[in-house]
Amino acid sequence: MEKENLEWPSFLNYLEKDPKRAASDFYIFVSTFLKTCPPRQFKSLNYDEKKDCIQEIVVHCIENDFRVLRSYKNVGKPFAAWFYFIARNKILDCIRKSGKEESFETELGWNKSELEAARSSNPGDSLSIKFEQGKTLEVVRTCLALIDEKCRLLLKLAAEEYLPREMVKILGLPDAQAKKISNDLGYCRKKLANLLYEKGFNIEEILK
Repeated sequence: MEKENLEWPSFLNYLEKDPKRAASDFYIFVSTFLKTCPPRQFKSLNYDEKKDCIQEIVVHCIENDFRVLRSYKNVGKPFAAWFYFIARNKILDCIRKSGKEESFETELGWNKSELEAARSSNPGDSLSIKFEQGKTLEVVRTCLALIDEKCRLLLKLAAEEYLPREMVKILGLPDAQAKKISNDLGYCRKKLANLLYEKGFNIEEILK
């Protein structure tokens, strides 16, 4: 497979004229991408689960005459950044199938049986604190929906613990753009903090 341009990888040019090559090259792309820029959740899978998950991602993207791959439009978001979230969603499906993730509440360490108990817990105990964290997370998600796509993308990558120098690789940008990405990320964090403040949440207090 040729060295890929993460903005428009070569296999996209073969969907019509050489579907077998497109599928083969895409499989290599997925395997390489998930070794170099894996979503955080992918790291929780064992070797066999990772192999199965890669297969599921590839099948999902190439089935029905490459339906998912054909949906990518080069309108400002590099292919790698677009694909990152396609892969992440399928990885979450794999994790759910494996039973490693139960529900939304597990993002904060929830146990399903604790949810109702948390609602009636006394202020200050561990379950009550978790419940308040869950409500905070919902407000954060609401505020994220109010900011532009670029900021959402950078903040999501930051939440996955990627550094600016790693983000440029996912975004298909030159390494020299890492400083700009860092500055943009700072702006996006401030924008999100202001939206949260308007809803009565002080980020500095929350993070203490």
